Amino acid sequence: TRCGATRLEGDAAAGHIPGDAATCTTPQLCTKCGAVIESTLGHDYQEEVTTPTCTKMGHTTYTCSRCGDTYDGDYTDPTGHTPGEWIVDQEAAQGVEGSRHKECTVCGEVLETEELEQLYNQATTDSKGEAVVGRYLVIVTDTGTTDPVAKATVTLHGDDTISIRLPNSRLLDYDDQTTVTVLLSEPETPVEGIEIAVTDKNANTCGGKTDKVGQLTVPSSSGITNEDGSATVGWEDPDGNRHTFTVKVERTGTGRPIQGSKVSMGATGNITVILPDGQDMDARNRVTITVTDNEKSPQPDKTVIVRADLGGTAQGQTNKDGQLTVPSVESAYTDDTGTAVVGQYTVIVTDTAEKPVKGALVT
Repeated sequence: TRCGATRLEGDAAAGHIPGDAATCTTPQLCTKCGAVIESTLGHDYQEEVTTPTCTKMGHTTYTCSRCGDTYDGDYTDPTGHTPGEWIVDQEAAQGVEGSRHKECTVCGEVLETEELEQLYNQATTDSKGEAVVGRYLVIVTDTGTTDPVAKATVTLHGDDTISIRLPNSRLLDYDDQTTVTVLLSEPETPVEGIEIAVTDKNANTCGGKTDKVGQLTVPSSSGITNEDGSATVGWEDPDGNRHTFTVKVERTGTGRPIQGSKVSMGATGNITVILPDGQDMDARNRVTITVTDNEKSPQPDKTVIVRADLGGTAQGQTNKDGQLTVPSVESAYTDDTGTAVVGQYTVIVTDTAEKPVKGALVT
């Protein structure tokens, strides 16, 4: 008060009074003055990836570890279904339709269904030479040109063998062979070892089993007689000409066909017939061989060798009717038709009215 000097005196600062703790989105303030004590923390996001499925998008879920705030982002497209192979639900059968379906290999959802056409045991080859019988796709073609053979009748039998009747426009011919291919219709894979019999309008007949690629080519140089005692075989002469013969094997007295005889052509054109086991060949059990071409014309002067399982062998040449009866005998009695075969001759005895004479001794 004397000199006018001044002096300031005061209490110490009271200090900030913290408010609510800082969060991800708000700072901590002083409750008295509003000063920022701690800055906003910001979110601490953790990532969780959801992969896409066949039908749903994928994405990443971001979740804050402090406050739990969450959102989805980084979307990815659905992967789409992955179709598997056909699954058969019910096999098709004769006269009964079947069904099959495809599933997604990832999620198992059924993607496609389809009916399976009922099986037929007989069909006719189309313009591609194809016919489906049962579970088999049968293809008939010309061996040399590979051209399809249409209008052939294909039949599947109960014992899982197949018979084929060629169209009237085509014969079994060693100079124009026919190839039969057998595949499973689903999937198309070769069928090995299936028995095939092929015939034509002239009753020529060939048979055999398919090879590892599912094929059989007919006729060949050998064959086995069918239930009619017939087999059609071929031979190529030294000049390269190809010949086709149908050989019929039957009992002389009864005309009963001998099924299962093995017929083969030799290099010189001789025909060998091996009788099946159990078939005798002697004076009481004679065998008649008839040789024709594929047009049914008798083939005379053909050398035929016949062998039985017990070791008997007989040989001779066919007569003007294309026939050979073995073993030959020097004398025989005529049968109901007035016919007797002696040596290499067929003798027919009739009366003046041309009626057959039975029991005449021919020597």
